[in-house]
Amino acid sequence: MKRRVAATASRLIGVFLGLVVVGCAASDAPNRSGGSAAPGPTPVDPSALAPIALPDLSRLGESAAEEARARYDVVQAALEGGAPDAEVATAYGAFGLILMAAEYFEAAAESFRHAEVMAPRDPRWPYYLAHLHRMTEDRDAATAAFERALALRPSDVPTLIWLGRARLDQGQADLAERQFRQAAAYDPGSAAALAGAGRAALARGNFLDAAQYLEEALAIAPAASRLHYPLAMAYRGLGETDLAEAHLARRGGANPPLADPLMEELDALLPSAMKLEGQGIQALQSGRLADAVRAFRRGLELEPDNVSLRQRLATALAAGGETSAAVEQLEEALRRSPEFARAHFSLGAILALQGRQREAVEHYETALRLQPGYVEARMGLAEALRGAGRLADSLPHYARVTELDPGFAEAWFGRADALIRLGRLEEARAWLAEARSIHPERPELARLETAVNGSGR
Repeated sequence: MKRRVAATASRLIGVFLGLVVVGCAASDAPNRSGGSAAPGPTPVDPSALAPIALPDLSRLGESAAEEARARYDVVQAALEGGAPDAEVATAYGAFGLILMAAEYFEAAAESFRHAEVMAPRDPRWPYYLAHLHRMTEDRDAATAAFERALALRPSDVPTLIWLGRARLDQGQADLAERQFRQAAAYDPGSAAALAGAGRAALARGNFLDAAQYLEEALAIAPAASRLHYPLAMAYRGLGETDLAEAHLARRGGANPPLADPLMEELDALLPSAMKLEGQGIQALQSGRLADAVRAFRRGLELEPDNVSLRQRLATALAAGGETSAAVEQLEEALRRSPEFARAHFSLGAILALQGRQREAVEHYETALRLQPGYVEARMGLAEALRGAGRLADSLPHYARVTELDPGFAEAWFGRADALIRLGRLEEARAWLAEARSIHPERPELARLETAVNGSGR
């Protein structure tokens, strides 16, 4: 069991690699500057809105912090100068974008709310706000914001797809499939739209439609290896066992592409140190550890206060076996920014790998307090609790991971092991039966089933 906990801890190091920067747009935006060309509501008095505040920027590098301050100053100048609503909205939105890129989610959300009030016909602001709600697991608010964005731009394919995903996450498969099919009608070449329709059909138990949609998506985007798993489930539902096994063997983690002009605009905003961070992430994902370390160190030379870069450097160092150096970087990141969730997660993963489960639990719990939707941190917490002998405490965290990401196989195995060791054998059998329906190819299930049957004798 300890070896399995250690292996999962090792897997968790650096899982959360991506800078959370998402957005949506289409080339048919009616008014990029604020959406006020058409007649609209009575202009809003800016003084009626609660003022926004500049958050603590200490965890950002110098250039990123300077950019955030400059955008905040633009907001204040627009307000004090009595600028038109559209101009004030654009200032709020631009400030929200830089905060979103830097992962100041609450402050970014507030800025987008102000932008939406000032320019209620501009779909960008509810769209970005929807993503921020999605990141923080406020699913109802995310769906509502996506709906507002879609009402302003009904033919926008990314908005349709994200709204479909939000509804699918809420168990509204019929509504989700409708959104995905609308997206595919507007863009027949969208593999993301077809994949979404396939997932929705699968959730409804319509295996034939699911297989057709997913096959079409794979034909358009053959590198989207993540689609092989739901396609395998569709073929299993149709009784096509050989096809199901063939697709299971090819499953991976690559999603179908989703064209998103605003995403490209947002990427262009990032300072050079953040671009080096992106290069380092690509190198790390490709297994080029030396290149990753080099890129992250170059970024830190430009922005020594950038704790995001420091955490990524620690990830690359840990992956290369330089554990002590990784811990030093993470401790320094937390000294500079005590509430940086990713650094707490990474330090927890290293401590767990070293067998220091109680300390790991503290860091994972802090990461989750700061970012409740952090799946990898919740999995790390579950594993550390189990490793520390707190079996019952680990159970709800494993269950939550499987709700958020059923493909996270280790969560199924870990909870089964904990149930067996607690002597809750009937629960373990039921849990393993559900796990087998999702991960039939995993040999760990057979070993756990043998263990539960042996314990019952």
